Amino acid sequence: MTTTIGGPAPATPVSAPIPVPRMAPQRRWRPGLVALAVALIATGGLTAAYAVTLVGGTHAYLAVGREVQAGTRITEDDLVVVRISADPGLRPLAADRVADVVGKYAAVPLFPGELLTERQLTDVPLGGAGTYLVSIAVPQDRVPAQRIRPGVKVLLVATPSDSFGSSTEEDEETEIFQATVVDITPGTQPGRYYVNVSVADGDGARIATLAAANRIVIMLAGG
Repeated sequence: MTTTIGGPAPATPVSAPIPVPRMAPQRRWRPGLVALAVALIATGGLTAAYAVTLVGGTHAYLAVGREVQAGTRITEDDLVVVRISADPGLRPLAADRVADVVGKYAAVPLFPGELLTERQLTDVPLGGAGTYLVSIAVPQDRVPAQRIRPGVKVLLVATPSDSFGSSTEEDEETEIFQATVVDITPGTQPGRYYVNVSVADGDGARIATLAAANRIVIMLAGG
């Protein structure tokens, strides 16, 4: 008699199709995230509009392209054109004034990248042939009330060595020198100015001596 070991053989599993849901699950919208997305979009739009406004509001100005020493005649190669936004605190020269700038002299040292202004220029060469450049520190009451500009002709009057009331013979004849203003800048002390003038080489030493003794009054020359 034959005995079968174990029970009946297990049945083979049959694959059955997985039912597909008729409706996709709905997503829940979070109001906070929606508001954040809207805010980011609005901010991006405003930023782009502001950038366009800045670009549209720029203007062309003259700037220094390479170093220029004081007293050097300015050429077109010394200048570059830059575009910046207009600023009420700045008074740079517009790019279309390049013809007015070329041929003038640098009243101060000019360095690459800085904007060009009227006060940095002069029509007078600094210490040209046959002239000396003399700096005179004068109080406000010894310069004309009318503003002195570069290129203006002035008279330098020597004051008496002791006082205006001196009556000695050596002070009877007043010394007067002709000069041309190169530039004028406020001094470190209130009410004082530094006036740089171009004078004839024959007068340079005497004027420098009088300036060191604070004995010069500046007058505007007539004509």
